[in-house]
Amino acid sequence: MNASSEKRIRQLHPALAFSLREIIARLADRGLVTEIVQGLRTFAEQDALYAQGRTKPGQIVTQARGGESNHNYGLAADLCPFVNGKPNWDAPLDVWATIGAIATEHGLEWGGTWKKFLDKPHVQLPSITIKECASCHRTGGLPAVWALASTRVGWEGHASEGRSVVASRRSVTSRALARGTTGATEKRVTVILSASDRSLWTGGTLQITVTDLFASGPRIVFRGKTDGATIELRLDLPFDAGQVYALAFSAPRHRPAWQFIRRQDFIRAPEQIEKDDLILRLMIVPEKPGTTDVDEGYARLLQTGSPFAAPETGIDASAFAGLDVVAQMAFLNIESKLRETTIDGAPLLSFVRDVRHVAVDRVFLSFDVALKARMPRAPEFAGAPGHPAPRTPSDLPPHPDSWKHTKFAEGNVQLSFSREAEQREAAGSASLVHSADVDIDLGRGLAHANEWLHNNVFEPGHTTDQALVYGLLYAQGILPAYTLDPLEPAGSRSLPRSTRRKLAPAAARKAKRRVKKRRPS
Repeated sequence: MNASSEKRIRQLHPALAFSLREIIARLADRGLVTEIVQGLRTFAEQDALYAQGRTKPGQIVTQARGGESNHNYGLAADLCPFVNGKPNWDAPLDVWATIGAIATEHGLEWGGTWKKFLDKPHVQLPSITIKECASCHRTGGLPAVWALASTRVGWEGHASEGRSVVASRRSVTSRALARGTTGATEKRVTVILSASDRSLWTGGTLQITVTDLFASGPRIVFRGKTDGATIELRLDLPFDAGQVYALAFSAPRHRPAWQFIRRQDFIRAPEQIEKDDLILRLMIVPEKPGTTDVDEGYARLLQTGSPFAAPETGIDASAFAGLDVVAQMAFLNIESKLRETTIDGAPLLSFVRDVRHVAVDRVFLSFDVALKARMPRAPEFAGAPGHPAPRTPSDLPPHPDSWKHTKFAEGNVQLSFSREAEQREAAGSASLVHSADVDIDLGRGLAHANEWLHNNVFEPGHTTDQALVYGLLYAQGILPAYTLDPLEPAGSRSLPRSTRRKLAPAAARKAKRRVKKRRPS
């Protein structure tokens, strides 16, 4: 496989990835070179593809909008024969039939047998419907979809890999229930744990703690351990006095993964009925993760047509490459947050008119003047303290008029606007805009109390760790356009040089970055 195929296959469900590797090898034995030309797609990428041949130039290539394709959940791939290093879309029918036959032998569904919309390159995992995918994704994101898919196809890894890819589901009962309760306040919390590269957690034993934050002094209601990536907790969680519980998973050399559990988390819209089950997905992020994939984030923004990378409105590849890696992460984190946060049904990203400056924990943008006018009447936003003018660049104004999104307990986007609007040239035309200081606010929640105290009390002006923000976004169901490297087991002597470099001390890594010349993406 070429490098592009390898990168795409790593983003797919492990059962599909395993089958594809075997299929490609079998086809190679028959003299057919095949590569993966499409894998996991974001909802926005799917919508852009759907527009092709309808509202945009090109041929119609899909019948699915965002969220309606198995590609959106990492359960499908497009496999194409290659000739002289290029895809051969006009390959004879018998070539496609061979690909489809071998894929079918490996238990995959082939799009070449579809009646309504023939899709010869398409292969996907069977036994899970789009409706089920969408439902799981709404409650638990991609890991929840993958967990269900694993159950349906009976995937528990493969002996040749040396480990189970999907850990067996474990059920842990809290001590309170074990002593015997009426069960009236029993809640079932399913947690899907991922490593920093979004693969399922395989990094060893995790310590579990559930704390009642509103008892007279925080009170631990449950302690436990797990080695699995998916765990079911049966907990006695009364909410009769406004309780909030903190669920934490911790491992050596990693930041604890936290999640607040509130009564409203069990209430399902639109019926507003309280349920007794909840699905959470959390990410275990190393204290010092590697950042080898961050450079590729800009290219992914280009592919999706993000205004952060668009000509005349965004920054170009060389400017992105010139940023410190922390600023690159902040840039990509904030882009993803604006993409997934809406006002009156429109993504905040759609109001961006240009990128003015990128700092290590925030981005300064120009927003269409219509956005600020909507903020005071938007129920999902609340007023917040504004920000003074930054020291650099000197041409940016103060941003006193500020609103913060309120959907999450912490990790909400905050938009601070300039008082006055201005005419600004962007995309070849002048428009009325407000300057805005945009950051992701951690708040003062217990989950990130140490980070907040360090930033605001012990060392005012210190900037938020963007790896922490990355993990928090993942727990919210938001995927920035990059991944972080997971931590390799300590003491391994057979690691490749690239991996050993990731594990080198922070100072050494920074020194290497200064020496290494960045390439534009």
